[in-house]
Amino acid sequence: MPLLRALPSASSPARAISATFVSNAAIILCGAVTGVIAARVLGPEARGTLAVLMFWPQLLATIGMLSIPDAVVQQTAAREPDERIGRSTSFVLGMGIAVVAALAAVVAMPSLIGKERHTWALMSQLYVAIYIPFYGVGLVLLGADQGRLNFVRYNSLRSIPPILYLVACVALYTTGTLTVSTAAASSLGAAAIASTVMLCFAWQDIKLNAVKMQAGTRLLKQGLALHASTLLSTLSECADRLVVALTLSDQAVGQYAIAFTVASASCSIVVISVYTFAFPAVSSCSPERRKTMIASVMRISTLVITVTTVMVMAAAPAGLPLLFGRRFADAVPTAEMLCLGCGLAGLRTIGVRVLRGARLNRSAAFADAINCGTFLVLGPFAVKTFGVVAVGAVMLLSNAAAIWYLLSEMDRSLAVPLRECWGLNLRTVNNTIKSIRYELDRWTRKLLEA
Repeated sequence: MPLLRALPSASSPARAISATFVSNAAIILCGAVTGVIAARVLGPEARGTLAVLMFWPQLLATIGMLSIPDAVVQQTAAREPDERIGRSTSFVLGMGIAVVAALAAVVAMPSLIGKERHTWALMSQLYVAIYIPFYGVGLVLLGADQGRLNFVRYNSLRSIPPILYLVACVALYTTGTLTVSTAAASSLGAAAIASTVMLCFAWQDIKLNAVKMQAGTRLLKQGLALHASTLLSTLSECADRLVVALTLSDQAVGQYAIAFTVASASCSIVVISVYTFAFPAVSSCSPERRKTMIASVMRISTLVITVTTVMVMAAAPAGLPLLFGRRFADAVPTAEMLCLGCGLAGLRTIGVRVLRGARLNRSAAFADAINCGTFLVLGPFAVKTFGVVAVGAVMLLSNAAAIWYLLSEMDRSLAVPLRECWGLNLRTVNNTIKSIRYELDRWTRKLLEA
């Protein structure tokens, strides 16, 4: 523990994004490997059941935490409360809200998973009752590290759940005991262990006598002010899976889960790496620096997302059946269309987080409302008419409309015009390559010195 506490934070944009990129690559690689194992062992139908059982707890936890984790990030980045008061108060408040959210989720789960999955109702209720308190408190604890731009510890701690889940799935696979139930239990155990480890690292800063009602009220108000945007952002992120889970059979859900895994994998590495840094960085920087930082983030994001999308689309026809098995070959057209939709979704997500960092919460919420509303109106009709392959096309349309609004708002409110956000040019390519080379050289020197 003392060693991890002593690790330095990543304060510069290039260093923070590169460190987060490495962490996200490891996390997504773990997810890809566990996805391959689960798909090959369980098959499309059971894989669809597992996807539904794990989808709802994550969604309900994010909604139920009332944006307290984001409020912690903003307050810590702005250095508003005393650190011990802030951390102690946020922990107690987060725990209380997480317990209430878990109780509400227990009541809602049987209806959400549907009558056709009624045999899984009791397990789903037990899952959310344990998962949401651990997951919610973990988000609050990580928020303080993210707000301080301590991305070394932040990335180290949040990498624990996928690594533990991968280890558990490999063990279950080798012993021939991998089922929907054991996979779900492994995911639950990984989340519980990870949150416990996070609490151990933060415990010396948490004192119950440092909890202040005024600080808690301020944090709750700030979280509620962010929550409309968070709610819409969350629904925007998962609107496709929401429609799929509510309208399709487990067999079709299983095929879609694999298509989405392939389409979103590389793009997710870039998106999460960028917005994890951008939100607290934009929140803490001066108005003079904000314009330059936002333009730089959008340019790099546009370039890298475009490159990764093209690469995944080229590899998907051969790579998807090879990795996940011939039973999932029908998911290839869906994955190809989803690549386009996920690319624009990633760019929208980054733009929304930038606006939230600049405290333009209403504008961020409206952008998500455009995307979410468009998808929820057109998505169910398109899926019932054209099948699951239509999800990507609707996602492309809804995110394009939201991005158009985001860019207009950046120009109007932040004086960041479209030409400064456009990254498909030689200048951005050269600057990105230079940054990558610099970071590779820096990491190489560190390894040699070690």
